[in-house]
Amino acid sequence: MANIGDDADEMESAIVAPKVIRVYPGEEAHDYLSEPLVGRALTCLDLLVGDESGGLMHFLVKMRPYEVENVLTAARAVHNPLVFWHQRPLAIAHKKTGKFIAFGNIERLGTRGLR
Repeated sequence: MANIGDDADEMESAIVAPKVIRVYPGEEAHDYLSEPLVGRALTCLDLLVGDESGGLMHFLVKMRPYEVENVLTAARAVHNPLVFWHQRPLAIAHKKTGKFIAFGNIERLGTRGLR
């Protein structure tokens, strides 16, 4: 387990405890993918960051949809908050709340809604 500063909330590159709005296969976002990613096992997530109505963000994770769903289910079962960030996935130690469930290697697709 890695210790990343005293507080994971201070990591500028991290999104801590967002609300997961939607999980869907990467094929649905094919117009937004770079050529090397087309055809790979990918999952997209729509995350609500903060309480603002404009806080919806779209991310790509290099995992299969069922793998993402399994991690989300595990996080909910143990009431651990989620962290999304662009570096490699880590179990992050947080001195106040314990462990985070971390998704790593995410890529932002933009703030426009995908259909």
